[in-house]
Amino acid sequence: MPDIFVSYSRKDKEFVRRLVDSFKVQGRDVWVDWEDIPLTADWLKEIYQGIEASNNFVFVISPDSVASEVCGQELAHALEHNKRLVPILTREVTDFKLMHGALSSHNWIYMRAGDDFDTAFKGLTQAIDTDLEHVKAHTRLLERALEWEQKKHNDSLLRGAELQAGEQWLAQSANKKPGPTVTQSTYIYESRRAENRRQRTLLTSIFGALVVSVILLIFAVYQTVQAGLHAQRADRNAQYALARQLAAQSAVRLDTQLDVALLLSLEANTIAGQVGLAGGEVRGTLLNALQYSPNLLLYLHGNGAAVKSIALRADGLVLASAHANGEVLLWDMQTQQIIARLARTQGDRMEAVALSPDGRLLASGSNDNTVALWDVSDPTNAQRIGAPLAAHTSTVTNVLFSPAGTLLISADNAGTLIVWDISDPAAPQPVGAPLAAHDVAVGDLVFTRAGDILISSGYDSTIKFWQMDDPAAPELIRTLAGHEGNVLTVALNPDNTLLASGATDRDIFLWEMAAALDTSVEGVEPLRVFAGHTNFVVEAQFSPDGSVLASAGADEEIILWDMNAEAANDTRDVPHLIGHSNWINGLAFSLDGRALISGSDDTSIILWDLARRQQIGRTLSGHTNEVLSVAYSPNGALIASGSLDQTVILWDAATGAAIGAPLAGHSGQVESVAFSADSRLLATTSNDLEHQIILWDVSDPAAPRPLGAALNGHTQGVLNAVFSPDGTLLASSASDGTIILWDISDLANAQQIGAPLTGHTGFLKALAFSPDGTLLASGARDRTVRLWDVNRESAAFGQPLGEPLTGHTRALLAVAFSPDGRWLATTGVDETIRVWDVRTRALVFGPMHSHTWFVQSVAFSPDGRMMATGSTDQTIILWDTATFQQIGRPIRGHTDSVRSVSFSPDSRYLVSGSEDMTLIIWDVDFGVWEARACQMVNRELTSAEWQEFVGEDNPPAVCAAGDNAGSP
Repeated sequence: MPDIFVSYSRKDKEFVRRLVDSFKVQGRDVWVDWEDIPLTADWLKEIYQGIEASNNFVFVISPDSVASEVCGQELAHALEHNKRLVPILTREVTDFKLMHGALSSHNWIYMRAGDDFDTAFKGLTQAIDTDLEHVKAHTRLLERALEWEQKKHNDSLLRGAELQAGEQWLAQSANKKPGPTVTQSTYIYESRRAENRRQRTLLTSIFGALVVSVILLIFAVYQTVQAGLHAQRADRNAQYALARQLAAQSAVRLDTQLDVALLLSLEANTIAGQVGLAGGEVRGTLLNALQYSPNLLLYLHGNGAAVKSIALRADGLVLASAHANGEVLLWDMQTQQIIARLARTQGDRMEAVALSPDGRLLASGSNDNTVALWDVSDPTNAQRIGAPLAAHTSTVTNVLFSPAGTLLISADNAGTLIVWDISDPAAPQPVGAPLAAHDVAVGDLVFTRAGDILISSGYDSTIKFWQMDDPAAPELIRTLAGHEGNVLTVALNPDNTLLASGATDRDIFLWEMAAALDTSVEGVEPLRVFAGHTNFVVEAQFSPDGSVLASAGADEEIILWDMNAEAANDTRDVPHLIGHSNWINGLAFSLDGRALISGSDDTSIILWDLARRQQIGRTLSGHTNEVLSVAYSPNGALIASGSLDQTVILWDAATGAAIGAPLAGHSGQVESVAFSADSRLLATTSNDLEHQIILWDVSDPAAPRPLGAALNGHTQGVLNAVFSPDGTLLASSASDGTIILWDISDLANAQQIGAPLTGHTGFLKALAFSPDGTLLASGARDRTVRLWDVNRESAAFGQPLGEPLTGHTRALLAVAFSPDGRWLATTGVDETIRVWDVRTRALVFGPMHSHTWFVQSVAFSPDGRMMATGSTDQTIILWDTATFQQIGRPIRGHTDSVRSVSFSPDSRYLVSGSEDMTLIIWDVDFGVWEARACQMVNRELTSAEWQEFVGEDNPPAVCAAGDNAGSP
């Protein structure tokens, strides 16, 4: 089994030889093709087998490799089989349009001519060795699954311990890269089904033998009981295996069928909960699915037919959707319910829909070559106006009202435009003769704001400008060319200074309207080109303020382009909205621009919240600089945050509103905040010149006040302070490496107890009391963790207990005890989390390497079921404390380092503070995750879907969703 497959251009052969030689020095097996062999079926099969058998796929990026057809095929095969992708940049690429999106989304290893090869190679080997056992298992299972898929022999299925190991790998793979392929998950699922059939056959034979063996009645009864227990256990295991299977199926469908992924995860968790095995590995798949598309608000399900076009009324209250089965649906956007179904025309496919500027008329075009007009002034009682308008000779692809609402333009597949006078909607009349606007089908239509210019795009790769002073004889004043494919969409920004066009060439062109309308200018070129889509661009719309251009199409994604950016957007930084599973045919912005609506051939309409940054959190803003520390009050009413802006803010935990003005008392950054057990006191520390701790009375949060003089005793900045559980002690730690214990039983006369505790060297940030208050844990720059006796009744009070805990390779940043006092979690600059048994002082879990930068903070939930860690890598990870396995992928929402995390006392929420100057309150209650997922998906699994995944009819209802497609 090769460790590495190398994909490269022959022009980079010298570099690759050095790379391969370096690998071989380490004893690694490398699959590399040194020969310029012609591209034949046998050769390509050998290449593909090499990729499938390798643990890692290294792609050497250069201008020649990204343009190479062979390298592209190798990359596509590796991605198809979810191989770990390791991109190496050896020569700069200037034409990013040639680069596959998968390469852009990975962190590159830079090994250019000017880079230090040895340092980069060390980073490369570290990346390859990360989670090596998972990657090897991925390769082994892939080879077996592909062999089974080819032969369909049941004797190649997994059994016994191999099956259990495969199921465990599949469940854990949801949180890892590379993820499982559909082939792998199907293979393991079929293995489980075959195993269950064997078990049932065995149990049946046992029961049959028992019936025959009447003589051995007592033994038979015993055997029956045992067989029943075995059957129950087998059924429980089978149910949990099914839950894991569904969870894995959810993971592999995130980017293709997000709604199905959500439903599969919900069902997996339901089944796991029923057998008492609802652990983090299954729950994590729901967290992953919820996070996958942060802006997705809600799926709307109409009539089960593809959505070909949408139109939003000017006030945003009514949406019209045209469907491939010939219907037009009207939606109340406040309730998200269907309020009218407009009867079909003679055609069986609706292609276009438009609403008049005043919202009183609706026009639809269909494949029966007609246009229908409707009176929708009362959307709940829409009425057809007259007979369909029949003047076209082919499918009507577009309908558009003029800004004044007196004209209707219709276009068809033959490239013809017809102008209709609808000043009297009951008697519409064509104005002039049909206009042969394009050589082939019309792609899109748009009017300028004044209504004097009509712009049309066509499948002839052109965009045409028509002067509409005389609607009976539109005058062609400009033809724009430049696209290399059919121009499917055009859109004007609100002030009509820019025109966007999208085509089957996958590009979006931005044109300057002033130049296009200036007939003295001969060669008009696009101002900018946006190249980010991987398939046809079908639709584009500007936001109401013109700051965003939304584009969508056959790649099933919506891209949001920042129009205020000075240059073409780097596609790696542009938001992509993911949720549809087929072509997106329609886009519409809400009136305030905060929401976007899309319609797709996948039959759904999606509502997007563009202001949302995460699905399960809400952001609190108020600080003017980095947030360094956060804490929940033990009564759950308050959140406190300390910042680099030298202030502390108290927040209403229920509403997220700041209470009063920020607390100002420190002259430097506020390093830590901590509440007393009764929630009456707040201790704050600062890395200022005064080296002081301030105690605040927050019993009245609207009028907090400092209690007495600040506590001074450290010789350098105070980095942390924590209260003992009984509230009589305060421990503080500082940059001077010392700990001071303070007697605060008399708040009016708080006193330092003895000399500072010494033993650490370097700054001391990590500090925590045990739940029973008898131990204090500390961690410092010296890479050690110490436990101190802080039992006031002990003769060893203030003394270290035993030798320091060692294992971290760099400075400690945080420590936390589990609620039962059994575990101590430690984190640090070495990017790891470790969990120690407090009684035996042994390392029991870890080091866990899930974060990719410093692990700044750690906290246990009060119910003891979860642990959370926050990191400089901008993420938070939740951990299942039953196994200390990661729950889902890292939680994203902050845009800078996460400095502090704290659970609410009921364990339902987690607050995080970040250097991005914000706090986020996260819903970490699984019931909330379920409710949010059901709200988003807004349906149940269909019988066809359940049959596909489980092989049974009648799927269970996991959401009990209401009927959003019911009769109006």
